[in-house]
Amino acid sequence: RIVKEVRKKGYCDITNYIEIKKEEINEVKNYFKSQQLYNGHDPLQSDLKKFDYSEIYNNNSNHEIFNNGYFSYDAETSLNNTVLKNLFYNKKLKQISDLYCGFNTEPYNICTMLNIKKEIKHPVTEYHRDIDDFVSAGFFIFWTKTDKNNGATTYKVGSHIKENVENFDDYLEVEPGSIIFGDWIGLHKGNHKMIDRERLITMIRYGNKINHSYFQTKSYYFF
Repeated sequence: RIVKEVRKKGYCDITNYIEIKKEEINEVKNYFKSQQLYNGHDPLQSDLKKFDYSEIYNNNSNHEIFNNGYFSYDAETSLNNTVLKNLFYNKKLKQISDLYCGFNTEPYNICTMLNIKKEIKHPVTEYHRDIDDFVSAGFFIFWTKTDKNNGATTYKVGSHIKENVENFDDYLEVEPGSIIFGDWIGLHKGNHKMIDRERLITMIRYGNKINHSYFQTKSYYFF
């Protein structure tokens, strides 16, 4: 059912298939508040300086991508958390990815991002495709609630199989602990609105481990 839905729409909510307990959600959120982070969508898309969580609202920059509402943690920080490490090597996630991609996949990237409460201006808030490889897939794990006014990703339904689509845009409005499995070559965009709360999300990508994203993000230093 999961694979059929992704092939049709481009994504599927698999929260009921992979249970994340409430105490694990809280543990993850508290953990990342105690860790240093970078002022970019990805650590390598930042000024490469680490900040404490308490400093992020005082971090000002006029750069196109630095400190425009996106902060991120390096892969080592994510994998040092037991909950995330167990998800990274979760057999159910691999099984879903294998079935969708049609080959023996491996996790090749993990990134945890934090959006702060501000009007976000960043290239990823425009429609784009994640072209990591010819075939790949990814799991978006949400640690906070999202809605149209607070960080909900928008996915253009069916755009993973068509270049031009007129189908509706679907907001991924989810509760904490939700997991969305998707083919992110489909058109999607981040949300420039973060009105009431922050958004914490972890993305785990599966496919051929040796691809340009694996090298671009320097994931080979961590796994």
